[in-house]
Amino acid sequence: REIITGKIGVIGFSMGAAAILMANSQDIKCIVSDSSYAVLNNILSGVFSQSGALRELVTVMSKMYARIFLGLDARAIAPAHYIAGMRIPILLIHCIRDTTIPSSEAQRLHKAYPQAQLWLIPRGDHGESFIANEYENTTLSFFRAHLQ
Repeated sequence: REIITGKIGVIGFSMGAAAILMANSQDIKCIVSDSSYAVLNNILSGVFSQSGALRELVTVMSKMYARIFLGLDARAIAPAHYIAGMRIPILLIHCIRDTTIPSSEAQRLHKAYPQAQLWLIPRGDHGESFIANEYENTTLSFFRAHLQ
């Protein structure tokens, strides 16, 4: 197998987008981040909104589990901290009506890295950004422009 290096573009959705933004790999030449959070700690309560009255308890227990068993601090899982030091083209995509991860998270990422392109899609919920007619053309054009 031939391995091609030097022209790697990546696209990620939600947690996958957050992971890509935190990867900080010199091999990655451009990123499309769709529906990422800026700081995990900021959105956990919303993620557990289905838990009703137990929402805060489930949130606290999840953070404790992550800390004790995985050695992770939800405040440290923060793409916004990583993106600020990047020097590559980034396209941030987010649906304004996202009920899982608010579009304000994409705005936080953009504030941390103003060189990024920010595309807020007026309709659609979490995972529905592809319903925008221009999604495929926009993402492919972005990759073509930055991987030539």
